Amino acid sequence: MRPPKRLCSGQRLLAACDGFGLAVIDVGDPAAPRFLGHVPIPGASDVAIAGGWAYVAAAAGVHVLDLGGEGLPEQLGSVAIPGGAVAIAVTGTTAYITSGADLH
Repeated sequence: MRPPKRLCSGQRLLAACDGFGLAVIDVGDPAAPRFLGHVPIPGASDVAIAGGWAYVAAAAGVHVLDLGGEGLPEQLGSVAIPGGAVAIAVTGTTAYITSGADLH
């Protein structure tokens, strides 16, 4: 098992944690991080942040979450990727997604 992919959005740390989904941790006080909860996304393997949204690569495809609130991100939608999504990078309005050996 590989370590979770982690990124910060403001005072929240987002971690793609495979079967657990997207873990959300408040790191506003680095000496006392606080687990806020998780968004259940099976097979979450990678996360990218762009424009106030989080993009999560997962077993069924890509999930888009709104980071606008204070607590847990709100899931806005998803798109199926044949073979699932393994990794994701977002630049501007374009998402680059790998699915095994394929780039979408």
